[in-house]
Amino acid sequence: MRFQLTDYQTDATGDVLDAIREAAERYETAGKLSAVSLSAPTGAGKTVVATAVIERLLYGDEDTPPQPETTVVWVTDDPNLNQQTRRKMIVSASRIKPGQLITVDQTLDQETLSPGAVYFIHIQQLGRGATNYVKTGDRRQWSLWDTIANTIRQRGDDFLLIIDEAHRGTGKKPGGSKTITAQLVEGAGGALPPSPVVIGISATPERFVDAITKTGMRTLYPIVVDPEAVRESGLIKDKICIKHPVDNQPGDSTLLGLAVRELRAFDALWNDYTTEQDEPHVMPALVIQVRPRTSSAELKAIVDHLTSEWRELGDRAIAHAFQEHTTLDLGQRTVRYIAPQDVQDDPDLRVVLFKEALTTGWDCPRAEVMLSLRTAADHTYIAQLIGRMVRTPLARRIASNEVLNTVSLYLPHYDAQQVHEVVVGIQSDDSQIVSRIEVDSIACPRNPQVPQDVWQQLADIPTFTRPARNHRSEVARLNALAVLLVGSKLDADATDVARRHLVDTLSRQADRLSGALAKKIESYMHLTYEILTVDLGSGGIAKVEASANVDASNINDLFRRARRVLGDSAAKWYWDTLCDDGVDPDEAKARIAALADDPTTVPVLESAAKTLIDSWRSEYNSAIGELPDAARTAFYRIWQQSRLPEQVGLIVPDQITASDSDKRYPKHLFANGDGLYPCRFSGWEDDVVETELAKGESLIAWYRNPTSGTAALAVPYVQSGQPRTLYPDFLFFHEVDGRIVADVIDPHRPDSADTSPKWLGLAEYAQRFSSHFRRVLAVAKDGDDRLVSLDLKNPDVVTRLSQAHTETDVQNIFSDLGGPY
Repeated sequence: MRFQLTDYQTDATGDVLDAIREAAERYETAGKLSAVSLSAPTGAGKTVVATAVIERLLYGDEDTPPQPETTVVWVTDDPNLNQQTRRKMIVSASRIKPGQLITVDQTLDQETLSPGAVYFIHIQQLGRGATNYVKTGDRRQWSLWDTIANTIRQRGDDFLLIIDEAHRGTGKKPGGSKTITAQLVEGAGGALPPSPVVIGISATPERFVDAITKTGMRTLYPIVVDPEAVRESGLIKDKICIKHPVDNQPGDSTLLGLAVRELRAFDALWNDYTTEQDEPHVMPALVIQVRPRTSSAELKAIVDHLTSEWRELGDRAIAHAFQEHTTLDLGQRTVRYIAPQDVQDDPDLRVVLFKEALTTGWDCPRAEVMLSLRTAADHTYIAQLIGRMVRTPLARRIASNEVLNTVSLYLPHYDAQQVHEVVVGIQSDDSQIVSRIEVDSIACPRNPQVPQDVWQQLADIPTFTRPARNHRSEVARLNALAVLLVGSKLDADATDVARRHLVDTLSRQADRLSGALAKKIESYMHLTYEILTVDLGSGGIAKVEASANVDASNINDLFRRARRVLGDSAAKWYWDTLCDDGVDPDEAKARIAALADDPTTVPVLESAAKTLIDSWRSEYNSAIGELPDAARTAFYRIWQQSRLPEQVGLIVPDQITASDSDKRYPKHLFANGDGLYPCRFSGWEDDVVETELAKGESLIAWYRNPTSGTAALAVPYVQSGQPRTLYPDFLFFHEVDGRIVADVIDPHRPDSADTSPKWLGLAEYAQRFSSHFRRVLAVAKDGDDRLVSLDLKNPDVVTRLSQAHTETDVQNIFSDLGGPY
């Protein structure tokens, strides 16, 4: 793949491949049918995962041999969506050639589909009215149905049916007959056999899963991508900021003007950012959703207002994606048509007009601002359009400016209750949009009243990565880290150092196991077998042992297995070293295979790799923090692939967003033009902030800690044996005796099941990094509704929390060791 997959995409790719291989084996050995359901939130990159699956199926990898005879049929109900999918595959795949990605048209007339190819079909080509595809005669020898059926019959275990947007069309028609998609899945009488293995791709897989399970014909392999993993990846925008008029008055023109000005602000922010980071410029786009029956006069008024607000808009800067695929004549100006799937890549486009709900599947990450001129009754369409805009333009979160991780939605015809309905729709299971919602959002830059010393102190506070669900091996992480250090010009010798480190570790391990290793190598190099000779006259049997040199292909199989166990780079480097030392290449492979089979080798190698990773992270952490965002993000991906949390530094943005309708507080690190920060609190959080603010001049600044991202203080803890992450609620900075000190304050209900493990983790963090903080407090309320606190820097508190299991245990710790807050 040309793209570096995120951890969750890598996991999903592996899970789908495992399911396909098991399903194909079930069909080949027992004729059993199977289905795989791949579901992930909107913007998670389902097509990229599917491309990685197909590429590894056709070409194999270090784990599995290739299956070049595989034929894939990719089915949707929209030819435009097929075009965009094919385009994405060409861009993202490194080994699949464009000629293998075949858009089915009338020229396809063959008995079977070719192996090693992906065929894109839309269901209209299989309908009764599609005579150019389904009728044979002078023009066609084989109908499209015949071609698919023959392929399944002849190469069923090498046939894969993929249904994109699988929530549509897999059920029954109102009269009970099968849809075209259902016929492809289940078969159609004797004319079409059922597809042996089916993959359904959807953000909302319930209908597909229901259709599969109701028939009882197939084993289902459900593969679900964790929405939190998608959010953490930075591939989708963090927030959807909704803006609407408070007063009951016309607001179309006013909000259109605001939307244009905000888009131009985005343009300036992106220009500054990409120039500073030396990245391709992002050209943000404005999406305007108009009513279905908007007249030409109304469209002319919209375009006139656009051009008056943004006089630099050229003739090709505005386009429409209406069902009428013709140029709009609006008097002195014309507006060209653009297909939805072409919006993202059009270099001239800055504003695009839409009418009806859009086909799911196309994406426009650079669409930063949307204005919907539809009425409140049409709120269901908004989620469909917003879903096309949630991907981040650079496929990563922008750590230095939170505004660039948002998409803005203007709703002139919506009151507060109707906006609430939009929020519910966007957050519903049907939309599968996991970006957070912020109503009446405003940008809050760094508060100029906060001293620079506070910002430096905040940046120096240790934080931790959130452990990966399926972590990479330490050897793989070390290899990737070495490549990054070289590529970032931080250490030109990193790859050589990593190589020597791993080779030396394996050499020492081989010396330690020398006796047992020699016997194992001998058994791998020579095959012992028994010859039985039967005397047909006497019936006697003579047994003789013999041996033969093992064939090179079998030794390669052993070496391939060793590479999977030890890590491809470690095994290859050690093999190169042995060969350079004069060892026979096949014997070297056998030696490495024998080494990999010893149960102590992998832990020793992993520990050695982790040691070097930790050393490099400590040595280069400061330099990594000064790299451009893209390079820094690549390093953070490696930190996040660890089995355990790893210490990193906070990356504090230049500005964040907040809801303009929330209560305002002074002295926050980020503030609007009035020096105030809008924030909404729950539970006891507001009481904590008011208590700190009441301390007067000693409080210099405070920070509402985010719940994810590189700007958040993240503290590791363990619950039920699993590593987890706590995000304490607040950081407060006070001036005491002429110096600024930091406090961590975390209010939390003592009756929650995670209370004691969370506070134990925070207490252990406080012990480890005590020099960074004056106070680290757990805060709760007592029976008289008063705030009480627990000093988590107290070693006795750590001991008691490690023994706490119930709410009563926690309350007793407060009674014995706590005090007023």
